[in-house]
Amino acid sequence: MLLGSALYSSPPVGSIPVELRSHDGTYYLLRGGEPFWIKGAGGSDHLATLASIGGNSIRTWGEDPGIILDKAHALGLTVCVGLWIEHERHGFDYDDNEAWQIQLSRHKAMIDAYKDHPALLMWGIGNEVEINYTNHRVWDFIQEVAAYARAVDPNHPVMTVTAHLDPEVVAQIKKRAPAIQILGVNAYGGLGAIAELAAKYWKGPYVIAEWGPNGQWEVDKTTWGAELEPTSTHNAFLRALRHNVISGDRSRSLGGYAFKWGYKQEVTPTWYGVFTRSGAATESVEILAYAWQGRYPDQRAPRIHSLTLNSMSPQSNIVLQAGEHATAAFKMFDISGPVARVHWEVMVESPERLLGGDYESRPDTVPTMFSNSGATSIDFVAPIQPGPYRLYLYVYGPNDRTVATGNIPFLVLNELEPPDSQ
Repeated sequence: MLLGSALYSSPPVGSIPVELRSHDGTYYLLRGGEPFWIKGAGGSDHLATLASIGGNSIRTWGEDPGIILDKAHALGLTVCVGLWIEHERHGFDYDDNEAWQIQLSRHKAMIDAYKDHPALLMWGIGNEVEINYTNHRVWDFIQEVAAYARAVDPNHPVMTVTAHLDPEVVAQIKKRAPAIQILGVNAYGGLGAIAELAAKYWKGPYVIAEWGPNGQWEVDKTTWGAELEPTSTHNAFLRALRHNVISGDRSRSLGGYAFKWGYKQEVTPTWYGVFTRSGAATESVEILAYAWQGRYPDQRAPRIHSLTLNSMSPQSNIVLQAGEHATAAFKMFDISGPVARVHWEVMVESPERLLGGDYESRPDTVPTMFSNSGATSIDFVAPIQPGPYRLYLYVYGPNDRTVATGNIPFLVLNELEPPDSQ
C-alpha cells in the first residue's frame, strides 16, 4: 500500500495510544493519557477549516486512509478509520466463504498498514450493514475483523455503526460481535432518544457517528412526493440544538461526527453538506465553531428567513403550467452575514431515493429564462416539459466564502392536465 507520508517533510512516526476507560458507570477516552471528547465531522474535505474551528476528529467510511491520516496529523486532527463491510443489499453473500476470506484479508491488510499511525483514533468496522439484511452472519464477520484489530492493535478501540438504535440489532451485536467496544449510532431527527435507548439496551459507550438536520424520511412532502428541505439557516438551528443533546450525556456518549463535512448529493445537492460543491461554507460551520470553541468565525454566513414562489410557501403544493411566468422571492433575517450576490437555479427533481447514503447523481440543471432580478426576487419562466422540479436559491457572502441555501419544489403540468393525475 502507498502511504501519503511522502507529501510531508516530517512523516508521522509512532502510535499515540487511545484507551477506552470507565469509572463509576462513566465512559471516556484517553488519547496519549489525556481526556479526549470527540468533536468530529464525517468527511475528509476542508480539514484546515475543521481544525481552525475547534474540531478534533474526522470519520471515513472505507477509502484507503493513508493520505487522509497524514493530512489530519499535520493539522492536529484524529481519524476514525472506516473499514467498509460489504452489505447484503448490495449483493454480498455472507455464506460465500471465498468472498468472506477475500474481504477479511483486505481489512486485515488495512489494519496492519495503519495501526501505528499517530492520527488514528479508532477503527469504525462497518456502517449500517443491517439495512434490508436477512443474514445475521454479517455480525460474525464484524466480530472476526474486530477481534483481529484488538489482537494486533491494542492501542485503538473498535466500533461498529448502525442506523439509529434498534434493540434487536444491538442484541445481535452483543451476541455475535462481543469484541466491539463502542456502538456507533447514526441519528438525525431521532437523536434525542439515543441516550435513553443506549442506557437501556447497549449499556456501554457510544458515539453519534452521524448527526445533522432531519433526514428526508423525517420531513413533510408535497402531494406528488417531493420532500420539503429546510433552509440552511433552519438546518444550522437544528445542528445547534442537537449538539447540545450530544453533549448532554457524558456518562456513555464519547462525542459525535457532524454529517456531512463537505458536499453530498442526497435528494438534493444542499440537504446534508455543510459546504456547497464549490466549497462555500453554510451557517452550520459557524454553529459548530461556536459549539466547539465558544466563538463564531469572523465572516458570518447569510441567513434566509423565508422563500416563496408566487407568494406561496414550500408547503403549498405549488403547481405551475408549462411555460408560465412565475415570481420567486426571499427574505433575510435582520441579523445576517453580508450578502454579495444571489444565484437562482432550476433543477429537475431527482428521481433517486436510495438507502443508507448510497451514491446518487446530481440532478440536471434546466436552462431557465430569468428576468427582472431584484435584490430579493426574480421572475422566471416555468419549464415546458411537465414534471417535478425545484427552484434553488444561493445567497453568497463576500468572495463566495459563505452561503445560505434554500429550495422550493414545484410541479409543472400541461395546460389541460389535472394536478391529481400525477
